[in-house]
Amino acid sequence: MIQRSRRLLAGALVAVCTSGALVGCSSDAQRRARHQARAESFLEEGKPREALIELRSALKLDPKNSPLHFRIAQVFEGIGDLKEALFFYQEALRLAPEENAAALAIARLLLFDEPDRAAELIEGVLARHPDDANAYIRRSELALARGNTADALRDARLAVEKAPKSHMPHFQEGLVHRARVRERKLLRQPEDPQIFAEALKAFDEGLAVAPADAPVNEVVSGALERAYVFSEWVERRAEAGPAYRRALELAKEGQSLVEQLRVLREAQSYAQRVGDKELEHWALDTQIALDPRSYAAWARLAGLEPGDAVPKRLIETLPDDGRAHSLYARILWDRGREDEALAHLREVEGRVADPVPLRAAQAELLIEGERLDDARPLVEALEREQPERPETLDVASFLAMRERRYADAAGLLRKLIERRETARAQHRLAESEFRMRSYAPSLVAVNRALDLVGNEDERMQMLRLKARIEAASRDPEAALLTMRRLRRLRGGTLRPDDVPTLARALYATKRSDVARIVLREAIASETAVLGSFLLYLRHEA
Repeated sequence: MIQRSRRLLAGALVAVCTSGALVGCSSDAQRRARHQARAESFLEEGKPREALIELRSALKLDPKNSPLHFRIAQVFEGIGDLKEALFFYQEALRLAPEENAAALAIARLLLFDEPDRAAELIEGVLARHPDDANAYIRRSELALARGNTADALRDARLAVEKAPKSHMPHFQEGLVHRARVRERKLLRQPEDPQIFAEALKAFDEGLAVAPADAPVNEVVSGALERAYVFSEWVERRAEAGPAYRRALELAKEGQSLVEQLRVLREAQSYAQRVGDKELEHWALDTQIALDPRSYAAWARLAGLEPGDAVPKRLIETLPDDGRAHSLYARILWDRGREDEALAHLREVEGRVADPVPLRAAQAELLIEGERLDDARPLVEALEREQPERPETLDVASFLAMRERRYADAAGLLRKLIERRETARAQHRLAESEFRMRSYAPSLVAVNRALDLVGNEDERMQMLRLKARIEAASRDPEAALLTMRRLRRLRGGTLRPDDVPTLARALYATKRSDVARIVLREAIASETAVLGSFLLYLRHEA
């Protein structure tokens, strides 16, 4: 709702300037206001990159405008580009040194990387404004980053004391209680119902006092955190589904499509994790109804329903969408109906306005099926006719990787990333660089892929590659940390082919006893891989 207010405010400024009612309103101010109004409209539509273009245009007209720098930083932070966000927050603070919001935003971004600098910024705000609840929230976050839940809880409660009618202090207290739950789990202590109850109370109180014009993303985040509490509390897990539905209602009240889709993705992820098919169907169907181009939702729904109803509904809903037809073919291919998949792509190629994605999809399927001789002519034709298209660069790099032309693949992927950066492109670039033993750029690429990825299965593949890169670049401690992240994502287990990477890192860090146990357990299982046997023979025979 606050986004809508910003848009109306900017629109009003444009109207007033245009009418001449505002004395001294220059043409630059008019243009800046129009850019800002368009930016807020784009943000409401879930188009942050388009919004950034408008905000940068506004900034060129008023380069010393601190609030404008701050707004650009917020958008960058929202899309995960923390480096750019930090730069613009710092510019906002430089232009307005007493601006608390900018100082606290910088502190938030530095909590883990530069905690001392973050603390300095927070204490500076408190020195000027000892009753600033946001500063206590930030200090609570810093305590959590340092693993000190007691101090984090104290500061969260101080924030509530300073601003009891504000929702964010209550939400921060709830977050601290959730951290206490995780802390007990890591220490293998039994669940404490009292901590769960305190977390729920904090989120409920925050939702109760949130004003009607509170930022919808903040309100929805509080509702989602409440749902997470139920999902972690075994005794009351049945209440998680209704909690996700309540979060969706709040997103609807805020008239935010972006937040509605966020809630549905979170609900679907949770439902998939715990096997709640009814909740997952609801989340997927509602997501598709809101945004028919939710391709990942279509793909998952097709996986839940083995018949042809979902894929047929997909192309009936999006008959002129090449990507929808590519996904339809992918579903058929994954079900073993390979010839049918290729025939469908060839059949619809002449019926869509842009056939390039369909041709690229054909080539990709053929490459996956190791039919490289069939794929090569398709790729060569795309490179002749549409050499700069992202689809062409993507499938050409895929073919180069399968043909072990890793330098060619890396070059194509860099061009692709300039045009359309995706987690998959960065992942493939990391793999190409790794195969050429260029470990530093490979690590940069896989870390960027992890920043961009949203799918948990893909995240686990990237973490496996990251651990291999770290081990190969002689950083076994980092490899062990990565393997721990992977183990957590997999619910405390590893795949058989993950074991050699883990064992090598353990041997390299002088943890031979642990490595020996890991390998013995692996080779005693029926799913042991050859690498585990060879590693055990090399070190223990």
